[in-house]
Amino acid sequence: MPETPEIPEEMPLIGKAEVIAEATTTAHKGETVEIAAIEEVAETAREDETVIDIHDAHHAASSWREFFIHIATIVLGLCIAVELEQAVEYVNHRREVAETHELLRQEREHNRENMAHASREWRLETARYENDLLVFQYLQKHPGTQQEKLPGRLLWGHGGRVDIHAEWDTTQQNGVAALMPRDELEADAWLYRHLQNVGDLTEQTWLAVNDAEEYNLLDSNPTHLSPAQVAEELELTRKVLAKQYQEGVGMWDLATAFPDFSPSITRDEFMQMRHPPDEQAEKMLGAASQLSNDRVQAEGGGEKLTLTTPGNIP
Repeated sequence: MPETPEIPEEMPLIGKAEVIAEATTTAHKGETVEIAAIEEVAETAREDETVIDIHDAHHAASSWREFFIHIATIVLGLCIAVELEQAVEYVNHRREVAETHELLRQEREHNRENMAHASREWRLETARYENDLLVFQYLQKHPGTQQEKLPGRLLWGHGGRVDIHAEWDTTQQNGVAALMPRDELEADAWLYRHLQNVGDLTEQTWLAVNDAEEYNLLDSNPTHLSPAQVAEELELTRKVLAKQYQEGVGMWDLATAFPDFSPSITRDEFMQMRHPPDEQAEKMLGAASQLSNDRVQAEGGGEKLTLTTPGNIP
């Protein structure tokens, strides 16, 4: 009988199936293996394996006290998280408002400088238009006058008043306006409405100047204009001066509402553009003024009204 193979004192911890498989492979090679001995070795290997303990999950609350402590812990954690989030949001809002204040301050300063420059330009432009009116008036009275014999030359020209409002528009769009104090927000809105008004009046003046200067497209020499064309130019030049007057009133109104936009156009400056009736004319128009006052009073529902004359228009 063949000898039984010696079994090492220490064997690797392998499964019974692996041992049998190995033994079967050996048997096929012609060696005889005692199956009982192999099973005994496998059993010994299982006994030597380390046992791993698995603990159950944490037990649920076993009393109302533990339950409420657990709930209170959760609520406290949520409250802390919400407070932290609100604190971060508050800090971010404060930062956004501070940045917006600075940007609006810079934009206001740019607009103030623009309006100061526009005031100087307004005075120069008014003198130009009054000069142009004088030239056309002379040409109307003295048709056929050669250009070099005119009491001056036509100047025209108009500088645009550019009001800046990009930061203000951004403030309305990004929601920061809702975080600003209400009184401050209303003051800024009132300022930008004044700036917009001046901008609109400026555009109207610019368009009137373009209409009056349209003859330049064909011939820049005003003495080549027909009497009818000269009369038309006189009317267009008067419209330019009317628009220039309104623009001056708008700039004066802006500086009155916001003193930091001074110096600006004064009331005396734009009132010099008007030609109200003198004292003698007012006396001659006394009866006519009374009739007008009576008519206005009747149409006004019986209230006593005073007729506004060009002399007291602001």
